[in-house]
Amino acid sequence: MGAAYLVYLGVRMIMSPHTSEPLTHNVRGNGVMGAFRDGIFTNVLNPKVALFFLALMPQFIAPDSSTKVAAFIALGLTFVTTGTIWCLILAIAAGRLRNFFVRHPRGWRAVSQAAGGLFHPAWAASRSDAAVTYGCDCESRSAAGSGLCRTAESA
Repeated sequence: MGAAYLVYLGVRMIMSPHTSEPLTHNVRGNGVMGAFRDGIFTNVLNPKVALFFLALMPQFIAPDSSTKVAAFIALGLTFVTTGTIWCLILAIAAGRLRNFFVRHPRGWRAVSQAAGGLFHPAWAASRSDAAVTYGCDCESRSAAGSGLCRTAESA
């Protein structure tokens, strides 16, 4: 079902004469503090952030160290600092790209159509490798003679 949806999205992005235009007006939001609050709220409720720190950070701290807490805090602050710098770079780049596409809407349409075109090869690749990836056993399936099932040797 997901593969069919990818095909639908790809066709829609390629064929649509009114491919969505980049926003030409400012969207009213919650402001800087509202965005900060939303980010904090999302990270606090996201268990992946805590699991990341619990799984990754202890590997870089010596078990016999007397300053485990300080090392953990230093690694955490390093992670936050580099993450913030990376997000700022992405935000600045996205703002510049938005300004470019506002001035050049045909470029935005071309990018949207190219992105739609990428859905089809991705779908085809996922379908052609599905039998190999999921270990299709051609000997025991009725699809053995139909060409729908490939073994790792025939791929």
